[in-house]
Amino acid sequence: MARAPKAQSKKPARAKKPAAKRAAPKVEKPQEEKRGRGRPSKYDPSFCELAIELGEQGKSKTQIACAMGVIRETLDDWSKAHPEFSVAIRYAKQLEQAWWEDRGQRGISLGKDFNASAFCFQMKNRFREDYRDTQKVELSGDASFAAMLQRVAEMRTKGAAA
Repeated sequence: MARAPKAQSKKPARAKKPAAKRAAPKVEKPQEEKRGRGRPSKYDPSFCELAIELGEQGKSKTQIACAMGVIRETLDDWSKAHPEFSVAIRYAKQLEQAWWEDRGQRGISLGKDFNASAFCFQMKNRFREDYRDTQKVELSGDASFAAMLQRVAEMRTKGAAA
């Protein structure tokens, strides 16, 4: 069976817009320097010196961020964006550790007036890389699942032959 051709609907012709309503040709604006989204960074190069000063006083990264009026994650963002700040923060952390170690050395001579447990707790939690009780254990050899299955099969065949 042959189908009858579809009737085409005619759309009314569009009337042209009056000259006053036609879009004006686009004029390109001079390129302005694009700024990133969000508010501008509060970063100031003087924060490098402030971080070092606070590190000398044994202040933590959180205390440094609070003194600068930002959150800790902002310090990480600034470290990625400004290499000089990254160096200052790492140096401040080293100075912080030295401050705490000095306090511990002085405290040992105090005897009963020194809370060694509290000091150990501080050191283990502030400086985990240098002061931790856990040990890292590495296993070597072929520990793949296929190799273990092969060994089990070999043990079964040896057991059956005996």
